[in-house]
Amino acid sequence: MKDTALVRGISLNNAQGDLWDCDTVFVIPAYNEQEAPIPVVGKILEAGYGVIFIDDGKNGNLIEKLHQTYSWKALVTIKHVMNLGQGGALETGSEYIRRFWEKIQYVVHFDADGQHRLEDLPQFQKAFQENPDLEIVLGSRFLWNTVNMPKTKRIVLKLWILFTRIFSGIKLTDTHNGYRMMKKETLDKIHITMNKMEHASEIIDLIKSQKLKYQEVPITVLYTEHSLQKGQKIWNAFNIARNLLYKKIFFR
Repeated sequence: MKDTALVRGISLNNAQGDLWDCDTVFVIPAYNEQEAPIPVVGKILEAGYGVIFIDDGKNGNLIEKLHQTYSWKALVTIKHVMNLGQGGALETGSEYIRRFWEKIQYVVHFDADGQHRLEDLPQFQKAFQENPDLEIVLGSRFLWNTVNMPKTKRIVLKLWILFTRIFSGIKLTDTHNGYRMMKKETLDKIHITMNKMEHASEIIDLIKSQKLKYQEVPITVLYTEHSLQKGQKIWNAFNIARNLLYKKIFFR
């Protein structure tokens, strides 16, 4: 944790860019993505939203290319001086917002590899409009559609749904979906401490323990050749479950 705090502190102090007066900001972590995030970030910026892009390693000069391509846009880039993991990168983005941007109203977690669609954002916005008491809205690929999902991944995800019901006591149709939208104030109740992929289950556990008002909405997830090549290996699910159980037993 000391290393995490040090990496985050140094990285935040060297953040580049400005969010201006954006109502909604996307937090996008990236690790070993080559140039895949450039059109992803561009589509969000062109729609008038802000982006906090966290380079978590092995992305070459991607940050420089983003600033060259989208100068004068509401873009902030943060480069981790050491790889933390997706959970650690998301928390870095959250901490940046907590420290510097009080006017932001909504925060969106979004993947850098093209799996998520900006076209699904209205589903999240509609949920908040219809129920102002909601604190967080979660995307679910099993309420709508997926494209090119491997059968083995579908089986593992279904097993994760069962595991989450036992682990966190919360019923969801999709438990490891990285597309989320939350009110800015919700960041004060969700502090991600698990740096790797376990963070997805940790967030759900926090929704339960903090008694957050939540809802699922349908989204479409696109499985491309790039996202499948760099995606989580099936065997890693067992490591995630072990780490979650260890934390729940020894740190609660």
